[in-house]
Amino acid sequence: MRAAQLLHRHRRWSTRAWRYLCYMLGAGIMSVSPWVQADGTLTYFIKAHQAEESDVKIKIVTFHSVEPDPRRNDTNVSPDDHREVRVDIEYPMVMGMANRAMSRRINSVVHDWLFSGYERKALGSADIDVLVDAVVEGQVLSIIADKERLSHAEMIPETGLETRHYDLGNGHQITFRELFTDDYHPRLKQLLTRGTHGSRQQQMEMTAANITDNQVFYIESGMLFIYIGEASTDFSPEWVRIKLSDLKGVLNEQHPMVRNAYVTHHWVLDDE
Repeated sequence: MRAAQLLHRHRRWSTRAWRYLCYMLGAGIMSVSPWVQADGTLTYFIKAHQAEESDVKIKIVTFHSVEPDPRRNDTNVSPDDHREVRVDIEYPMVMGMANRAMSRRINSVVHDWLFSGYERKALGSADIDVLVDAVVEGQVLSIIADKERLSHAEMIPETGLETRHYDLGNGHQITFRELFTDDYHPRLKQLLTRGTHGSRQQQMEMTAANITDNQVFYIESGMLFIYIGEASTDFSPEWVRIKLSDLKGVLNEQHPMVRNAYVTHHWVLDDE
């Protein structure tokens, strides 16, 4: 009962911070385990798998309740909207490029996002039950998103990705095809192969050709991220990234999702 009460109390937290944390670390996340400490804080142990290592505990994420800042206009914001996120990094001090690369990614996320002030703002809510349910069922987590804006969510067992329909609030759900007005394959091929040569160019051409109208994707900070399968080395989710501005001419800019993406941050995944 105590754990359930704490989970309920910690329902609202920094969606953007979690999103970036799990995206950057998602390439190796194998399990996420919640633990309620004696002082009432909620901690998550995240284990990751690296190509050269077995499961490694790499970080602890702790959410603390904080009071509204009286220097800001918080009259319409509940105290529950404010969370302070502290991340304590724990990873093995071993030699090897894989570990150094992982360390750099962890530190980049922590310093650039979690400690940038976003954790002290009400950035929208995420339903912590999404995380807890997945842990109970023993599923792999690589993406956490805002459940309140989503009408449907399910796991793809072979990838661990959460795929979703994005609900714009009026019952309309956007698909990958709805992002575009015309055939997008020629533009994607041009952008994905730009600056590539040889086998890499052939790989990107094949990637562009295999992208379908039901592709898994998300939009963040003016960038379109497209899921293209699993990395060959560690079976982790692999994405390609394209600037939305580079897709002008084929983008459906009249669609509210596309129009808002230039100025706001959205997390969009679709699987049908």
